[in-house]
Amino acid sequence: MVRSLIRVFTLVRELLGIGASNLGISRPHFSKILNGRASITAEMDLKLSEALGQPPGLWIRMQVAYDLWQAEQKPRQHVERLNAVL
Repeated sequence: MVRSLIRVFTLVRELLGIGASNLGISRPHFSKILNGRASITAEMDLKLSEALGQPPGLWIRMQVAYDLWQAEQKPRQHVERLNAVL
């Protein structure tokens, strides 16, 4: 999952020549995003959407999917299901 998200972002960058200056961010921060060491925020999603001519939400949905996948990989304590009282 991580590798595929990084590949998608890297491919977009290479095909469209998008860089840190296009997005108004620093090169180190752009590098962190490209290498999976920084998350896509709502603000970054809007910048990418505008730069790439896409509707907002695509990049942040991929980030949420990645975050959820990462959380599922970790062992976690069982939580009892609640019974609703109406």
